[in-house]
Amino acid sequence: MIFAELVFSLSVALLFTIIFTVVVRRIRSKQRVLVFFTIVFLAAWAGGIWITPAGPAFLGIYWLSFLVIGLLFALLFEMIAGLSRPRPLPEKDVKQEAEEVQTELSVSFFILFIAFIVLIVLGYIHRLK
Repeated sequence: MIFAELVFSLSVALLFTIIFTVVVRRIRSKQRVLVFFTIVFLAAWAGGIWITPAGPAFLGIYWLSFLVIGLLFALLFEMIAGLSRPRPLPEKDVKQEAEEVQTELSVSFFILFIAFIVLIVLGYIHRLK
């Protein structure tokens, strides 16, 4: 069961990563592709575990919740990334601001990563009871 849900989550994340990198051409850097894939993968997995099963079952897994949560987080990630428009600053401030933004994003990604891992583990512990 865990393996099948892992495969569905990976499939959903791969599907949306391909759509947003190749078809929509919104994601260009390799680092951003990796972050996008990781967030969509973990969100789809956690959502698929916690949301009440809906839709048709395939291999004993209700895949619709994985797909919907993956889509929501993919769109949310792109919406947030689209809100950050660079504003013109003096050259000295640009480097300092870029370092600050990188640090903030790293911390935010780490917190989100840990939260998804905790949700996934708690979801499987909850199923065992």
